[in-house]
Amino acid sequence: MSEPKCSAGQPCGACTACVLDGVSFWAIDGVMATLSDRVDRALAAAREQGARIHRAWAMPNADTFSIPPIRRMLSARIRPGMQVVDPFARNSTWGTTTNDLNPDTDAHHHLPAEVFLAKLGARAYDVALFDPPYSPRQMTECYSKVGHPNNGRNAKLYSAVRAELDRVLRPGGLAFSFGWNSSGFGKKYGYERLETLLVCHGGAHNDTICVVERKPLALPTTPEEPKR
Repeated sequence: MSEPKCSAGQPCGACTACVLDGVSFWAIDGVMATLSDRVDRALAAAREQGARIHRAWAMPNADTFSIPPIRRMLSARIRPGMQVVDPFARNSTWGTTTNDLNPDTDAHHHLPAEVFLAKLGARAYDVALFDPPYSPRQMTECYSKVGHPNNGRNAKLYSAVRAELDRVLRPGGLAFSFGWNSSGFGKKYGYERLETLLVCHGGAHNDTICVVERKPLALPTTPEEPKR
């Protein structure tokens, strides 16, 4: 195997990533490791830091927050007096400020989620709930029913809504994400993952994946590039 190709001019193992015969490696504690090693160590580190990963079984329900394991997870972390924003609330009462595009629901507002959030003040909420339609088909159905064709553009909606939720969530606030993946708010926003819950529904149903994260108290600083 050839020597690593280092674009940064660093000694082997001193930087974060390099390529060895076309295979990506990462430096972990000064030791070169494959992607699988990196994932295993990341999971171990998450457990050491208290990020809980667990699984439960429950019958599926379109009202996500009424599913018993999910309801218990919310109850354990959301306290009386907390300000909670929910842009896809349907008839849920967990939010203190709620929105749903469907005017036949009990939500306080009935606007596209990103439009609703743009009207709210920055850093005004203790908890953000992100429970959008999970698939292009669900999105198209939800939006077309109320005369807002969306063409199933999940990624664009998710990105816009997450950005607004990050804006309205106070530093140290909690973000709950629900769906068919465990992305959450992630590294882009510097959130700390606290808990991942997999809710199995049996049969051919997809699991509902629930992620709890904490917004950082301060934005991570990026060192200035040296002047040339």
